[in-house]
Amino acid sequence: MAPIFATTNIATDHNQLVMETMQKVALRHNLVCLLHEKPYAGINGSGKHNNWSLSTDDGINLLEPGRTPSENVQFLLVLSALIKAVTPMRTSCGRPAPMRETITAWAQRSASGDHLHLHGR
Repeated sequence: MAPIFATTNIATDHNQLVMETMQKVALRHNLVCLLHEKPYAGINGSGKHNNWSLSTDDGINLLEPGRTPSENVQFLLVLSALIKAVTPMRTSCGRPAPMRETITAWAQRSASGDHLHLHGR
């Protein structure tokens, strides 16, 4: 089963549903369903991943590197922003903050209009 295109959140849901169904069917037949991405050396993987992109409304890919350093600025800026956005926030003692606290802090900053000051590490 290899769909060619779907939005990432829908494709991820489909992957989860298919994997769960395969495990249940395997158990009914006293089998085991291997869900490892590459269970055997030299054999193609299961395709259990989702590719995604980020583009403008007129189709400019924001994650395409440029050919020269000056053309690469947009790619580096967008990539840096994405890395910063998904980096877990830290507690005062340096441990990763629980996701609930991270989301709460983000929501409070968004509600206050403080979009430019990310406190992740």
